Amino acid sequence: MFTGFSAGEAGKLAQTLSRFPAVVRRTTSEVTASRGEGNPYQITMTMTDGNTVVADSRTVAKQIKYYPSIIAQVKGKGTVDLEVGAYFKPYSKSTSK
Repeated sequence: MFTGFSAGEAGKLAQTLSRFPAVVRRTTSEVTASRGEGNPYQITMTMTDGNTVVADSRTVAKQIKYYPSIIAQVKGKGTVDLEVGAYFKPYSKSTSK
């Protein structure tokens, strides 16, 4: 499911998601145009494993390959930020999903 995108943006993003590794594609539940501070290309992906991915739609196809290894190294659920580099931030107890 794509939320907050124009038809053209959604189509382009669907093509990008088709290049994701199969394991990541299967766990991607929703993609939202979050358009963060200063980045109109920011997206937020809700994953079926309880994690969230924040990325840049222009570079996510290259960066998403790191997602499985990051998740394998951490305990608990949180946000994987792939905008600049790749890092994991656990959900705080008050925002736990």
